[in-house]
Amino acid sequence: MAKRILSKGISLFSNLRFGTRRQYSEDPDGAFSDQHNPLNATNESVNKDSEDDADSPCPSEVGVLEDDYVYFRNNIYFKERGCPGQLYIVTRGSASGPTLILNWIPSGGHPLNNGVIPFTTDLGQVEMIRIFCHAQGKVGKEAGERENGDVTSGEMVISSRENKYYVFEFTEGNKLLELIKVLKRWKCFTYQKRDDYHHTFNVYRPQLELSQLHAEEGSIKSVLTEDTLKTLMDAEGRITDEQFMKKIVFFQGIALNLRKEVWPFLLGVYSFGSTAVERNKAKEDLLTEYRSIQAKREDPNYTEDKRAVEQVEKDIVRTDRSHPYYRGEENEHIAVMKNILRNYLTYESSIRYSQGMTDLLAPLLAILDEEVLAFWCFTKLVKESSLFRCTSTRASVEKQLEPLRMLIKLLLPKFYSYLEKLEHGLDLMFSHRWLLVFLKREFSESDTMFIWEACWCKYETKSFHLFICIAIMAIYGQRAMDKPMNMDELMLLFLNTLPQNMPRDMVLTQARGYLHQFTKCPEAHCSLAPIMPLNFWFQSGNPKLTCELCKGDHTCPVRGKSDAPQLDREYRC
Repeated sequence: MAKRILSKGISLFSNLRFGTRRQYSEDPDGAFSDQHNPLNATNESVNKDSEDDADSPCPSEVGVLEDDYVYFRNNIYFKERGCPGQLYIVTRGSASGPTLILNWIPSGGHPLNNGVIPFTTDLGQVEMIRIFCHAQGKVGKEAGERENGDVTSGEMVISSRENKYYVFEFTEGNKLLELIKVLKRWKCFTYQKRDDYHHTFNVYRPQLELSQLHAEEGSIKSVLTEDTLKTLMDAEGRITDEQFMKKIVFFQGIALNLRKEVWPFLLGVYSFGSTAVERNKAKEDLLTEYRSIQAKREDPNYTEDKRAVEQVEKDIVRTDRSHPYYRGEENEHIAVMKNILRNYLTYESSIRYSQGMTDLLAPLLAILDEEVLAFWCFTKLVKESSLFRCTSTRASVEKQLEPLRMLIKLLLPKFYSYLEKLEHGLDLMFSHRWLLVFLKREFSESDTMFIWEACWCKYETKSFHLFICIAIMAIYGQRAMDKPMNMDELMLLFLNTLPQNMPRDMVLTQARGYLHQFTKCPEAHCSLAPIMPLNFWFQSGNPKLTCELCKGDHTCPVRGKSDAPQLDREYRC
């Protein structure tokens, strides 16, 4: 009987993996049903096999389905069907290349006997797969912390493009860990591991051809390390190759232990050309000035904005409290953050406090761990950088939305046309949060820091964050157009479904690619002038500025506005 099982299993595996392209149709529940699936046999034949093989080992146990991309396990509970069954994954050729097909059939003979429909789906066509592991072990004082816990159970959640969720429950941890290994080895997924208990697989759908990627993509192999930084400094501590240092940060980021030293350079607190002695002197001067700001605020004759202080107090107690640096009651760092913000509002009295400031300050203080240095980095971040506009005024948001609209029109014309047809589509309401707190809510804390660093170095563009927004829309906008989604559904997609589930590296690679594509455009609208360095617009082969919409009047960001860069060379108007 074992030989018959082996022969039958090899035949089944061969048909599934190397068979010709099959036709698919959707079952009533939205899953894909393979019309030529060998499991769709007659009631009689399946019942006969089930009776003969009732006590036989499953195919994987006799070596039938041994392959890098094959997985077979019994007793996997499918919540959608309300019963356990067999789950197996096989490779299959498709028009776009090999893919993974997940199959689930209920236990207990042919599915028609008990009315339960089998489930089949192409994992290359879903949105994402999330795996949650549960473990027995010592639970720490803080929720979610475990010590010496082995995975004993868990769930796999498959999210379809139609926002449907399929949950498979595993009662044995080893089956789940084996599944994670299988999925990690498949190239159609990008993998994110938040910790030992949370794993996410996003389906990788590249939007750009190799020739469309950034020309320097792949040229930098590792993050900026302490040893590399030393090679970029002379004997007196000057950074001798500022551009190359920025290039490393732009493509690969900064080693965690080096952020405290490098961030003040990227944010403009220290000059790249300063010596170590000059930086120490600057640090003393900044301390003296900070003390004078605080003294002014504490002066009995100074009137502090009480409403702003009340709002600060409300916001800081709910900002990043799960972060170890701010965790727990009576945390001293909360008081430091409050002090920094009150001093900042005294220092920049013309700027009103806005929700979102705490979101920007909290990571700076956690990494720098110095009140004075965090204050000056925060000040530079808000004042000198075009990345963050910590204000709720519509005019400030619009200042970033206009170039973003023009980038969409230039680089994603189909998505722009789709937005035009939506009521208020070009208001880009789903992107307001992206711009106000610079994508902090969309990515994990570690990914956000990596993204911020890539923007702070201002490599090639002063507004790389806009190209990150373009990349997100390019990767996930097709899903909205395929349905097509209305504005409420689009908001739900971008602000509820995608946050914390987007693969950082994929987004950044495509953002760099779209930046590269932008530099190859023949023309660009004048509203895009501020996002690039001044000399960019006059280099051969770069876009020419045009004013076909504003007609060169006082609304033009290039002419007639005191707060915009004035181009003193000719451009098309």
